[in-house]
Amino acid sequence: MAPISLTIILLILSQMQIALFVPMICEFVTTSWVQGKFFKLSDREMLVSTRYGFDMVVDSIDEAVSRSIRDKGTWQPELIHVMAMFAQPGDTILNLGPQTGLEAVILGKIVGDSGNLYLFEPSTISFRILLKNIFINDLEDITHAYQVGAG
Repeated sequence: MAPISLTIILLILSQMQIALFVPMICEFVTTSWVQGKFFKLSDREMLVSTRYGFDMVVDSIDEAVSRSIRDKGTWQPELIHVMAMFAQPGDTILNLGPQTGLEAVILGKIVGDSGNLYLFEPSTISFRILLKNIFINDLEDITHAYQVGAG
């Protein structure tokens, strides 16, 4: 049985707004990211490039997470760095409240084909976008996504 990596502690850190002073970003950050590069898919969705070398759909109405991903190519890079330090190939990841899936896609790429992602997102809009991001990043074989709240 694969070891379980829980992101609950990291989510608590995020919610407490604790600043982690990590001087480097994840090793898989690309340098070719272009600020503000996006393609509008609909009134509600746009396809953007991330600093991590993959594209994802974001909610064009969201003024927090999706806007940061669109404008900066990331959201909470320090938190992403910490999560990436603990995740290993083959791990099982539980992500409570993945929103549109930035961290889920990153962690999915780390755990690889031998890992598993369990995602619990209650928002209908975020869940719909999350499923698109899992699909366009070829993670559907390792992902178990549920439109429910967990807590």
